[in-house]
Parts: sequence; structure tokens; C-alpha cells
Amino acid sequence: MTRRGRLAISVLILALSAASWQGLAGRRPSPELKGIYEEVRASASTDTVLVDVQHEHYLTIGIVGSSLNDLPVARKRSAAHDIAGRAYRRYTSASALRFVVVAFVDQGRRLLVFPERHIRDSFQFAVADLDPQASPLTEGWERPPVPPPNDTYVVAVGEVPSARMSSLVADAEAALAMHVSVLPPLSVNPAMLDTKRSQLTAEEVILAVRSQHPTLIRDPRTRVIAVTAQDMYIKRRESWRFALSLRSNENTIAVVSYARMDPANLGNTPDEELLRSRLRKMIFKNIGIMCYDLPVSQDPKSVLYGNVLSLGDLDYMSEFFEPRR
Repeated sequence: MTRRGRLAISVLILALSAASWQGLAGRRPSPELKGIYEEVRASASTDTVLVDVQHEHYLTIGIVGSSLNDLPVARKRSAAHDIAGRAYRRYTSASALRFVVVAFVDQGRRLLVFPERHIRDSFQFAVADLDPQASPLTEGWERPPVPPPNDTYVVAVGEVPSARMSSLVADAEAALAMHVSVLPPLSVNPAMLDTKRSQLTAEEVILAVRSQHPTLIRDPRTRVIAVTAQDMYIKRRESWRFALSLRSNENTIAVVSYARMDPANLGNTPDEELLRSRLRKMIFKNIGIMCYDLPVSQDPKSVLYGNVLSLGDLDYMSEFFEPRR
């Protein structure tokens, strides 16, 4: 699966193999980015800085060997927010930007000879959180939700904490004024697991749900969302590295994997609230499509957004079907 946010970070890591801005594969920085570079260099007290724009939407900033790297995570996030805000305000072509990514990079030598760098922490900020002149956003349900005419269930697949399932149910019931029931958890069976990829096959999970609850599934009112902590891919999209969700052809069963939504699984600082927010959005999206019979949206702020290609896209989404500003 294409992931623009992760790809932006990957490009950043490759670019940081250069010693400085001037060493970036002979590229001449625009005066605008050069100004941001000088701003970041002064703020971070290091000469080794990369500033670049990836896919028009991501302003990426890499900071190597700064004393900021050793700050506690909370203070480092605050420093990153300040740097991101300064950079965004100096970027005059900011209308297309959606995120500013700030990465703190450690530098060492492998085998005492070869330079080696790795990202210790990275922080991603939506531009709406960086511009003090922006009007405050007020989001809500453009059309107040009514209880859908369906019987909605969630089911854990594999080891999913019961507290996580309970919070999903509570969030859905509170936000959508609906009742959600929890089915007994399903164990991961060999048919679900692609051992070569070490991932669950989304289609097989849907088949397992259908097989486990045949009478329930035959009821046209039934909607089931399976939730798993294991990584997952879609068999008919084998070129995708992973998938966050898949719905059955008739939109009655969905499976959601939160393996890639968890910052800790990506080598970042654990953030339970961020994980919960990401998972909640994907659950709400499936409920909107399967239970309320709503179409996918072209609005990247809508929880029904149909082109989620990265965690950045997921983070940018609101939790509302038709968000208003």
C-alpha cells in the first residue's frame, strides 16, 4: 500500500546521508527553503539540517546531532512544534501544505568508519495547529446522526485487549447515538495467516467471521466489524505492503487492523491517545458506509474520506461524516 507520510520520512532518511544542506545530490535549494534552513539551523543549534517538500503536502525537516535530541519526549515535542511553526510561517507557498514533519536524527559510525544515522523521534503537525492567525475550527455533525436501521457488532480477532474493545464501543455509542454489541473473540486460524508475509489476509478474516456466525450474518440487518492488532494485507492488492481496513463486497462485514496505527510499532514513542483516535476514525468510517449507507467522500477532512494512503491522511481526517469549519 502506498503511504505518502511514511514515504516522506523515508526520503528524508536517505537525504540525511548527506553531511549538510549543500551536500544534497547537487540540488540548489530555493531561496524560500534556504531561509527555512537558516531558521531551523539557528533554532536547533546545528549545521546539519535538511529542509524539503515531499509530495507538495509535507514540509519535512531533519535535524542531526542537535542538543534537542536529548530532551525528554514531551519537551522535544514542544521544541518540534515551535520549529515547525517557524518553518511554516516562513514558507510562502504554504497553501498546499497539510503537514510539517520534524525528525530528530542521531549520528554515529558503524564499524568506527561508516557514517550512520537514524531517526530517534519524529513529530508530525497539521498546519491548522501551526498557524496562530488561522481562524479556529469548529467541527461537528453537519447532519446529526440518527440510530442506523442495523444491528451492529464488533469482534476481536486474535489478542486485542478487552479495554480497547470496550472503548471502541463506548466511543461509537456516544458519538453516533447507536447501540453496538460485542461478539466473542475469534482466534487466528492458519487460513487467515500468510506465513510468507507474516500478515493476516483480510479476505480470510472476513470469511472466518462469516463462517463463525452464519445465522447472524444471513440477517440482512447485521453489520460486523472485526478488529485485530495484527498486521494485515489484502490478497487482491498484493503489491500493497499493508492494509488498514477492508469491507466485504456487500458492505456487511469489515476488518480493521491497528498494527500500523500504533506509533510504538513504528519505532516511535508510544501514544495511546493517538492510537485510539486513529482506530476510532477507521471504525467510524466503516460504520458510516455500512450502517448509514453513506458514500465515500472526496473531502480529506471527512471520516469517510476514500483515499487514505498514509497515516498522515488518517491523522488529518476529522471524526465526522460531513465536517464543517
